[in-house]
Amino acid sequence: MNLRIDLTNAIVTLPPIYRQILIIWDNEEYTAPRVAKKLGITVEAVKSRQH
Repeated sequence: MNLRIDLTNAIVTLPPIYRQILIIWDNEEYTAPRVAKKLGITVEAVKSRQH
């Protein structure tokens, strides 16, 4: 199976709060403070959810 398909399937199965962080952080290349501001959460919450 294709790695891209495997990754997409894994991302889709994540709960929304984790999927949202992953997409914003990795795809849009935002920093943790910028993600936190966009989502209205703390930087610590961003880092915890990203981990």
